[in-house]
Amino acid sequence: MARIITPLTLKEIRDAKPKEKMYRLYDGGGLQLCIYKTGRKTWRLDYTDFNKKRKTYTIGDFPEISLSEARRLREELKPELESGEHLLNAQNSFMSIFDDWYSRWSLTVSQRHAERAYNSIHNDCGKVIGNMDINTIEPRHIVLALQKIEERGAIEQLLKTKSVLKMCFDFAVARGLCLINPVSSVTTKAFKSHTPQNHRSPKKTEIYKFRDGFNNERFSLSVRLCTEFILRNMTRPSESVEAQWSEYHKDSEMLIISAERMKMKRDHIIPLSKQSIVILEKMSKLSAGNKHIFTNQSFTSHISNVYPLRIIQRSGIDSTTHGLRHLASTILNETGLFRPDIIEAALAHQDKNSIRAIYNQAQYIEERREMMQWWSDFIDKCDTKENNERALKEAGISLI
Repeated sequence: MARIITPLTLKEIRDAKPKEKMYRLYDGGGLQLCIYKTGRKTWRLDYTDFNKKRKTYTIGDFPEISLSEARRLREELKPELESGEHLLNAQNSFMSIFDDWYSRWSLTVSQRHAERAYNSIHNDCGKVIGNMDINTIEPRHIVLALQKIEERGAIEQLLKTKSVLKMCFDFAVARGLCLINPVSSVTTKAFKSHTPQNHRSPKKTEIYKFRDGFNNERFSLSVRLCTEFILRNMTRPSESVEAQWSEYHKDSEMLIISAERMKMKRDHIIPLSKQSIVILEKMSKLSAGNKHIFTNQSFTSHISNVYPLRIIQRSGIDSTTHGLRHLASTILNETGLFRPDIIEAALAHQDKNSIRAIYNQAQYIEERREMMQWWSDFIDKCDTKENNERALKEAGISLI
């Protein structure tokens, strides 16, 4: 007996929240709404092709495509899809195939990485090749699709977007949707040269300048405490900015950042110093039940990623936010007090030895806690220019 499907309501669609894994809501007639863990909601249509094989067609995203529009397209498209006429039109468009590939690939990377890739393809490349039949796309079209990014001077983003395009075309070739991968023929010579830039980091003798930034009332307390938290815990900016109360384990005095938010797709354990716990205690009084620790002023989400950088700049420090990690790594390595493996684990760097990487995460927590406490205490010692230099000398660290 066929399953009876109750048609969706607009309220059901709007109330559908993301879960750990993608799930579907069914409207009947093969129409379904896929809700991804990123929050994206995509209309897809199940059908049986002329070879009696079950297939799925991507219609587009909600709310850009409304419930009524998705139903109208279901009635228009299903006959074409089942007869095979779609092979001559939009089913073979680049964007349709990209969305199909993306729905699989996005589950294997961090949400932040997936969203950047999706936005770059849709906002830039899609305007050039989005509606083109994938079999007609040549290397020159790929270059044209990437030139908008080049014109902005975002060469690093261009290279990352080109890599995403290549993976998508590899998928299309493997699926028999096109014969060649045009991205493979596009070399970096087609674009401006790119010289990788290291993240600028503060000078070791400038740590005292952070105190002015942390006390600068032109910024909200949440922004100031978040910037201090980044410095004390050597996190990537987004790891602290987007930190959630569910990741804070008060009893064990640790912050455990979930794998989906980490660049290396692995939980990151941070044993918290006394100073970091004080920061969290201050934020607990301020966050008003928000799921994010460093809440924005409207208490609807976390603060913007750009605010910590502005504090650094207003403090007269020539550094990126990411550069604070380099500063910590340099000082901790120069002291000779801590083993390189412990420092690398604190920075959540990828260990080439996967077994050792897991071991470093799970073990030596107390050794890492000792190091994090030393680093926080060292920062506190550097409260003036003179004390900054004195603390460096006492720790056997060069001033250069």
